[in-house]
Amino acid sequence: MFKSSVVGRLTLIVAIVSIVVLVVVNSVSYYNIRSDTYKFLKEAQHKVMVDTAEIFKFYSLSKRNAIQSLANSIAKVNLNDDEAVYNLLEAFKNANDFDITYFGLDYNGKLFQSDHTYLDLSKGFDVKSRAWYQEARDKKELTVSEPYVSVTDNKVKIAYAAPVFDKGKFIGVIGGDYDLEKFSNDVLSIGKGANSYTAVYDLEGNILFHPDTKRIGQTNILSKAISQLMKTDSKILDSSITDHLAYIFDDKNIQWAFMCLNSYNNQYKVCTIQEESIYSSSINKALMNQVLVAIIAIVVALVLVRLAVSKSLSPLSSIQSGLNSFFDFI
Repeated sequence: MFKSSVVGRLTLIVAIVSIVVLVVVNSVSYYNIRSDTYKFLKEAQHKVMVDTAEIFKFYSLSKRNAIQSLANSIAKVNLNDDEAVYNLLEAFKNANDFDITYFGLDYNGKLFQSDHTYLDLSKGFDVKSRAWYQEARDKKELTVSEPYVSVTDNKVKIAYAAPVFDKGKFIGVIGGDYDLEKFSNDVLSIGKGANSYTAVYDLEGNILFHPDTKRIGQTNILSKAISQLMKTDSKILDSSITDHLAYIFDDKNIQWAFMCLNSYNNQYKVCTIQEESIYSSSINKALMNQVLVAIIAIVVALVLVRLAVSKSLSPLSSIQSGLNSFFDFI
């Protein structure tokens, strides 16, 4: 009885001390793991965003440079030779993967197209009345349209246009249409994951580029929430801060963590969007592992302590038994 009482008390004391020590140690360890996990996930999301933004910038500039190069080249072609104009337009279209390229002449309003067809007033078409033509002519620089749905194939596209000058004299506008589905697939694939993706938004929440091309040119609850935060959270608009993480909810009440970076155009934001559960589940998993390890450690420690104390006190049992026999004899 004496031995059992002592063993039980010592085991209880060791258990309490072990639990206190393990709680303190695991709390510190969990805090460090939580910080490291959060930092790692945030850095990974930031890297995807930066890489995508660089590809987006490179891709966009390559299309702009192609149209500008075409504007410079067409000014050197004999514009009285229709076939030469068509061949140049077709060659640039194929080389730069445009859907179509075209050239509108200012003096007669004729529009040459890379498919070797043309439009003019005789066909009820006035190139000078077109917004892309007027904008490039008036600004005297390359312009890029907002995403629009093409009436020919019902696909969302973007139009590039640049004025053409011959010895300083304005002679027309060169243009090209590019399929945004192709653009998005080429550029945004790097930022696509099981629970994350990268998209491009303007400050009003319009979706300019998205892995799901059906959303291009539209808005949704998520994009509107991003737009609202862009207007209220100064860190999102601050171009010097590129790793600010903010949180939003979609129409299914799923929380998302996102961060944004300016594209080549300050009106556009390249944003990586990731389910917040990726952060919380990773941290919770670390916590569960810590708790499990702590419980196993405490159980093992108590078993070992109990065995050690029991073995250490075994001589006392013999002594107690001898004393009891002696006093019984007396």
